[in-house]
Amino acid sequence: MLCAYFCTHAFGVSFDDVFRERAKCAVAVKYTLELEEDRRQILTMGMVADGDGLVVVPSNEIPLRVRHDELKDFKIFIFGGDVDGYPAEYLGADGVSGVHFLKIKGGLPKEMVPFTKFHRAKASLGQEVWGVGIQREEFLFEPFYMKSTVSDIGRRPILRCETMSPVAAVGTAVFDTSGNFVGWGGSQAANMRLLYANKINGMPVNLVSPLSTDTFMFPEELDEILKYVPAKPCGDKHGWIGIVNTKVLKRDVAKMMGIGKKSAFLVSDIAKDSPAAQAGLSKGDIIVGINGKAVEMSFDNYAIYNFWLKYARAKKGDKITLSVIRGSGAPKDFEVSVAENPKTQRESKTKYFKRLGFSVREYIFDDAIARKAIDKKIDAPIVKYVKPNSPAASAMPSRLSVGDLIKEINSQPVSSYEQAVGELSKIASDEKAKELVILAEDLKETKVIRIKLD
Repeated sequence: MLCAYFCTHAFGVSFDDVFRERAKCAVAVKYTLELEEDRRQILTMGMVADGDGLVVVPSNEIPLRVRHDELKDFKIFIFGGDVDGYPAEYLGADGVSGVHFLKIKGGLPKEMVPFTKFHRAKASLGQEVWGVGIQREEFLFEPFYMKSTVSDIGRRPILRCETMSPVAAVGTAVFDTSGNFVGWGGSQAANMRLLYANKINGMPVNLVSPLSTDTFMFPEELDEILKYVPAKPCGDKHGWIGIVNTKVLKRDVAKMMGIGKKSAFLVSDIAKDSPAAQAGLSKGDIIVGINGKAVEMSFDNYAIYNFWLKYARAKKGDKITLSVIRGSGAPKDFEVSVAENPKTQRESKTKYFKRLGFSVREYIFDDAIARKAIDKKIDAPIVKYVKPNSPAASAMPSRLSVGDLIKEINSQPVSSYEQAVGELSKIASDEKAKELVILAEDLKETKVIRIKLD
């Protein structure tokens, strides 16, 4: 085995020893997702990041839109360790990369090793790399050897490698043939296949391996993310300037304006009283530069992400300069003072009314974007969940739906989220109440919802 040959000669030990030592930074992560009427355990993987018991988990492996208090009972498992697992605290997710951070309570167990113990190197195209797979729970998370070949390297939008086949367990370390750490594995590997079955003729399907990955980010990308361990479980704030629905300027339009060899962004809308609005930017402006540099050429989504990164990592009060073309004039510079992002769904208050069969949460800026109402200040409840076959789900003439904005409760206008929660709580606890009438608004229309109570 080529890998065994290199490792034996590089370290003077067998590959089995090299593998076993590096497998100690790959861990299984089990947690409970507890929603209004649903409680289920989820199993994923992660990597030990430091000697104090910090564990990192890829963004897709823990839902980013659920509240932190809906994530419970985190435990870390490793082969040869405590079969009951090691309790861990959920520290939160980085608001920019989405990476999740856990902290093992009581410090790092002796069975585990952080990835930082190992020398690092840079992967190259065509290079053989390997990682650690982890068996499922019935095997007590026993590690096994995986290997592949680097097939592509690129910035999408961060610098990462793709391999010809799954190379490691989700969220675990990847090594080269000398045992050097070359990157951190991403989320699940997906492969496109064609399905032929009876009358189905070549329907494309994605086959996903839930516990393995075929991508990994470079060490320096992970180093940057590790600087942003959240101070609170709901996540820290990131930089925000209030530009909404930024779009890459179409190529033909850019050429007509003489900027065809550069990327440029069309400002679709700007939040009222936001830093961008206060700096003088307007809807329809075209951004061609930031901080004295032209906007980077890239695929549309990556270009927007790279632009966002320029201020998302900035602190409140930091200044950025945007070069803007307005109309047919020459580019003009606007200095923008960065603010903190508005409240997220993870931070919003929520309340479940079991008797009524639905829960509500606070109206947030994302709701304003969806409703194209970013210039309005709205304090109201949004329907978060509707229990199947509940009174709310069976309402007439219209049913209550997730995302509905509640405007009236029993003909009384809703003036705030707190006021609505108070009214709904009274109705839910009043055994004499047999009906609840709600005036709600979805993204298209206003509707009357008549809920019969048991």
